[in-house]
Amino acid sequence: MPPPAEIAPGPPPICAVESPTLCLQDGIDLWVGNGREIDRVTAQQKFELACTGGLARGCTFLGIALKPGDALDRARAFDLFGESCERAEPMACAQLGTEYLVQAWTKSRQSGEPETAAFVAANDHLRRACMAEEPADSVAVWGFSVRGYACGNLASSYENGFAVPQDYGRAMELNEASCSLGWARSCAQIGYFFEQGLGVEANRERALEIYGMACDEQDAMACYNLGVMVRETDGPRALTAFKIACDQQYPGACEAIAGTP
Repeated sequence: MPPPAEIAPGPPPICAVESPTLCLQDGIDLWVGNGREIDRVTAQQKFELACTGGLARGCTFLGIALKPGDALDRARAFDLFGESCERAEPMACAQLGTEYLVQAWTKSRQSGEPETAAFVAANDHLRRACMAEEPADSVAVWGFSVRGYACGNLASSYENGFAVPQDYGRAMELNEASCSLGWARSCAQIGYFFEQGLGVEANRERALEIYGMACDEQDAMACYNLGVMVRETDGPRALTAFKIACDQQYPGACEAIAGTP
């Protein structure tokens, strides 16, 4: 009987439990399509290996992958964000803080009672991310500044008095820091503060300038507010702004198109 034929060794695995950093990068490439076909099922498996291998950022990506799932997946996602935040992973803190903020705001509107404990938790996590030293590759990995995202959401707590004293000056400072880091929604909020005279002297021209900059970055709120402000004096510009906001389903934007000369 002839000896069995030898099986030629295959290529080394791109990702293995022993290489959590490679697992994470492999997962990111599959998640966003960095030169690869997008495959989020396999990407999630890679994030699981990276997380098991001890990378806090891997656990954060795993949480993001799980968050749109069922109740069990969401519960695990929040656990992962909490664990990663405690390990000083800014995106995990920002994700958890934003989720707490949205949930607290929604419940407060429904019940008419302030969700103080949830707002306190939201602010704590957002503050951690806002004050954190952002990794040099943060924008490349996440697609935006995590500090900008967190500081902008924290600004809304000071603007509205969510478990902190209402303070337009502090909200403006946080929005300015966020805007400087490229978070367009915070730029739009600065425009709103100048339009309404919140914590600053009302300045229509400054508001228009900032709305225009934020609308150029495709921020829906900025585009809608810009359209409203110039509708009577510059119809074509207003239409362009309303269309951008309408494409993003911003409330009232599509209806505003019909009423613009």
